Amino acid sequence: CGLAREVFRLGGLDPERIRPVGSDRFPRPAPRPAFGVLGHGNWQRAGLVSLPPWEEQLAGALRTPAFAPLIDVARRAPCC
Repeated sequence: CGLAREVFRLGGLDPERIRPVGSDRFPRPAPRPAFGVLGHGNWQRAGLVSLPPWEEQLAGALRTPAFAPLIDVARRAPCC
């Protein structure tokens, strides 16, 4: 939900059009953990450089011509 809202925000669209839903709405063959956030601690312990924040990487990607069709589709999509 956060990623989709950020795409809309960066594309000049209303991020409130994106509404969160529970994972129970999308049945999967295997149970999912209640909290599945990945951390960077293991990267640092291995001596690797942590990746930049995903928000920065997303903003850079959306500035490339490859993502223009995504923003166009979102603009044409019906609200709610």
